[in-house]
Amino acid sequence: MPEWVYIRWLGSFCNIIPMIFSEIISFLGGTTPYGQAWILLTFLPLIFLGYILDLFYSRIPIISHLQNPLLKIGLSWMLLYPLASFLRDIFLYALVQEPALLTPYQMSLPMKIAGMLLLGFMYGVFFSIAYTAILQFIIKQKH
Repeated sequence: MPEWVYIRWLGSFCNIIPMIFSEIISFLGGTTPYGQAWILLTFLPLIFLGYILDLFYSRIPIISHLQNPLLKIGLSWMLLYPLASFLRDIFLYALVQEPALLTPYQMSLPMKIAGMLLLGFMYGVFFSIAYTAILQFIIKQKH
């Protein structure tokens, strides 16, 4: 197998897949426009961050020195997922003007940060699995 590479469009595509499934589930379940906005505002930053993920993990000294690319991705998402979640909450707050959206940041910030770091790492693990599976599929199709 060739050396592991990060393909930017594939990184974005790996974030589009869960967005499509979320949209299908919400469509079948009859979600509100607020639910649709939540899905879009959750995944649009993730799609963008998935595109530039290699730039991120190559610039962070602790992460860039790791040899395992899947660990690089997992740790990068551990940091980027909370950022995307915070952006989502800010955009949703601007959209609906609901102060309850920002309450977790005011009341229990340490727990919010710990939870987001854990969720980010979990998202990174699943992202790595999807990315690797799709990359292997593409390589097999080319040969």
